[in-house]
Amino acid sequence: MTIEETVRMIAPEFKETDTETLGKWTELVSPMVSRKAFGKSYNLALALLCCHKMKMNGLGSDSETGSIADMIAVSSYSEGSTSIGYSTSQANNLLSDAELALTVYGVQYLQLRKSMVIGITVSS
Repeated sequence: MTIEETVRMIAPEFKETDTETLGKWTELVSPMVSRKAFGKSYNLALALLCCHKMKMNGLGSDSETGSIADMIAVSSYSEGSTSIGYSTSQANNLLSDAELALTVYGVQYLQLRKSMVIGITVSS
């Protein structure tokens, strides 16, 4: 299955996105995904990261998965002078991964990466 087919399968909101656009996004994010580290799951990892980046850039219809704001957990709200707070922090993620927590595709990418990529630990 090609990366474009995988994108369309896992993210119905990108079904109508033309092949040229998907190809450009694939080319843009491919240096961020290691073929060696992900092995047989490389296409899935690349497709998830493409979907995340496209969603963060406002592409795709919102009818299937909602807006970015819908994907961010509300951590607090108040009614009296109207305030609301969103939480994107995840205790197990490094700060560099915080952006990935903003979409369902980014979270799925993180889960796949965690299951496939073995981190380096240093003990003294």
